[in-house]
Amino acid sequence: MQKVLLVVFEGLASTVIDSQVLVHARTMREHDICDIEVWSFAPTPRLYRESLAKQAHAEQLSASRVRVFPALRPAIPLSVTLNAMMLRFLVWRRGKKFALWHARTDYAAAVCAHADPKRRRGLIWDVRGECVSEFVVRHRNTAPWLRPLVLRRLGQTIAEQRLAGARCTKAIFVSQGMARIKRGLVTAGEVHVIPSVAAETLFYFDAALRERMRRDLGIAPAQRVLVYCGSINIFQRFGDIIDRFLSLHRADPRWHLLVLTPHTDEAMRLLAAAPAGTFQVHGVALERVNDYLNAADTAILLLHGSRRDRVGSPVKFAEYGLAGLPVIMNTVNKDYAALAREARNFRDADADAGGESIVPLSNGERQRVAGFYREHLSRQASIAKYRDLYST
Repeated sequence: MQKVLLVVFEGLASTVIDSQVLVHARTMREHDICDIEVWSFAPTPRLYRESLAKQAHAEQLSASRVRVFPALRPAIPLSVTLNAMMLRFLVWRRGKKFALWHARTDYAAAVCAHADPKRRRGLIWDVRGECVSEFVVRHRNTAPWLRPLVLRRLGQTIAEQRLAGARCTKAIFVSQGMARIKRGLVTAGEVHVIPSVAAETLFYFDAALRERMRRDLGIAPAQRVLVYCGSINIFQRFGDIIDRFLSLHRADPRWHLLVLTPHTDEAMRLLAAAPAGTFQVHGVALERVNDYLNAADTAILLLHGSRRDRVGSPVKFAEYGLAGLPVIMNTVNKDYAALAREARNFRDADADAGGESIVPLSNGERQRVAGFYREHLSRQASIAKYRDLYST
């Protein structure tokens, strides 16, 4: 198998790295597509320490070599050039021969482009999101005296994606909408559309598992469980999710909220006003998330109206689908709303606040929903696309 270097500048602490980088590396090896080595750069001392602590688990999960290095913060002037110098030195010092560099996110692709100015190897630009829109949303309430710094960083962000598009030999977009927006930046490379997917070996529906987990969690058969899985940040609308849950609970006291997040302290703080005994918050490893999803009756996914969410590809949507869950969601992302309607697990977040139409699916219906998503958003369903992507 040819060797591929997968470069990330997000450390290893995020659960998204588990599902979209580490499990991806394992899947590519298991299907004899390529041998991926993950180099994870951590741009803060805290993230570096957390990543080192997680390195052994990362290698076990990925069944691949995973290295962790410190790096400069992307916002620092000339960080692309300086981080590229370090990457080039590390590759040289280790005598590594990689047929392709796979750079996750625009910043990583810009660094890789600088590190290989003579284009001696192929470069895959993995476009995970609409970074300009995300940047604007994240900094829209910045204090006036900080705006010059924000505008400078915005200019850097735009320059990074232009460099990535100009130097890459292949680009991955997570949706057709994303491809329409950014295809023009790819001057000579191939364009591949591959959505965010989940591993069918980790996410599935099992009736016996559901019964056991509800018993272990102390959830009565008559209770209805709403589950949220993910981070607690500006993009996840967690406050709105809490409000929706409280509306459901007021209309029907059987509703119970199950939150799966690495940010347990923050989630507990935001849930302080919710009635005691109506919710649970758990921080669980990726390998155990499916246990809790099986215990739930309905998932929730609320998106903002920004371009970031309109053309994005939320990983949790694939995970919810593979677990056979109905999903309370809005129609911001029309592709996913249409997919959920086709699968018949769409529950309209803009209607029925009391949840009268949000009834649990039978075990047979959940198996049917899970089967639909195995055909559309599983790792197995994307194998042919990745085989084509990594061919040289």
